[in-house]
Amino acid sequence: MSDAPVDLLTGQLTSDVLTHRRMKHLAGLAQTSEDIVARIALGLSIGQAEPPTMGWTPEALDATVEAPSEAGITKGKVLRCSTLLKTHEDALLVKAALQGQGCTFPDQRAWRSRLTEHWERGIQRLMELAGGDDDWVRIVGAVVERALPGKATAV
Repeated sequence: MSDAPVDLLTGQLTSDVLTHRRMKHLAGLAQTSEDIVARIALGLSIGQAEPPTMGWTPEALDATVEAPSEAGITKGKVLRCSTLLKTHEDALLVKAALQGQGCTFPDQRAWRSRLTEHWERGIQRLMELAGGDDDWVRIVGAVVERALPGKATAV
């Protein structure tokens, strides 16, 4: 264990190939960057009551829900921590939320592992909430309904 403070914006995260494919698919539906989809996914996962288990990895979903295969995606997505979290203040808020769930960050590796697990779980959850729908507005509506049950307006 290191005594050096964890630099929240340093380093990069690498996803599973399945997460990369899903992110590219969702970003295409939203007509936005994969980075924005990654931030939505991170928030979605952190908002769940339980953190992902240590070593969490994505699982294939039912074919009606899963993102289509794309031959060009053969590696995981590499995302810098500074791209995902943007500012030191944002990184501190994410760290505080995770610590509130009992997560600890003794070193950079632990910090990046927890971020990656949340990011990937959030992408998988986005795919599940999409349920095969290709309308980004309805997908975001499902995310809002999950976050604020009964408060979201039907789309």
